[in-house]
Amino acid sequence: LENKPVPPSRMSQWKQIQQLEMRLLEQVDYLYDDNFPMDIRQVLAGWIESQDWDSAVNEESMASVMFTNLQTQLEKVRLQEQNFLQRHNMKIIQQQLQVKSTNNERLTEAETRISHLKDTSELLQAADGERSKRVDAVWELLSRSRTTVRRRMSKLLC
Repeated sequence: LENKPVPPSRMSQWKQIQQLEMRLLEQVDYLYDDNFPMDIRQVLAGWIESQDWDSAVNEESMASVMFTNLQTQLEKVRLQEQNFLQRHNMKIIQQQLQVKSTNNERLTEAETRISHLKDTSELLQAADGERSKRVDAVWELLSRSRTTVRRRMSKLLC
């Protein structure tokens, strides 16, 4: 089986982020803290990106359901994890999330997820813009070089 690259449109936002240049990845580092570590963002990337976090911000009951589902998803991943240290770290994060659940911080968590998703989306758009500018600059340079070569060739042939 060939390992064909996945088109960015079908790739999760998190996978796209991981392919950025180091200087852009450092910006992602600022988004995550001990309250919601990058490890969890990575292992639950697909699930997190498929949720309607906007609804959760607007409805307490929806935020509660999504928060419970987040904990359930994390538990599933934790139980499947073979690495003892990773499994231990996930257990600690689960306990921290449980404390938030009892402190009614579910809406805040939903707002944080939305903020992270929007920020990473903006970062990806900025990176795409930079890539487009670089590609445009290369094409411009190639076009000028081609024109110069044609002029020189026509002078030589005349």
